[in-house]
Amino acid sequence: MTWFVVDCDTLLRIAAGEIEVAAEHKLVAPTLVRSQALSALYEAARRGTVSAADGIERVTRINSLNVRFLGDKVLQRKAWKVADQLDWGRHTTPSSWR
Repeated sequence: MTWFVVDCDTLLRIAAGEIEVAAEHKLVAPTLVRSQALSALYEAARRGTVSAADGIERVTRINSLNVRFLGDKVLQRKAWKVADQLDWGRHTTPSSWR
């Protein structure tokens, strides 16, 4: 099983059927992404880019997806762990920060 962190644009593309997620993959996202997606779909409907019915259907799809929305504390710990595992910042952080 592979975990993928998704952003708002990716979540919208999944809801639109542009991206299919294999059953063995798990999705996680910051809690804020759900609100961003709702806002983006509402704005798209107001602009006429999608119909209101299609926007509501996509919101329903987002709510039915198996996405684990994580709060800040969980994401901070995960981000720290991943950055440490990948040794991020070691070569990009100014020497005065070390």
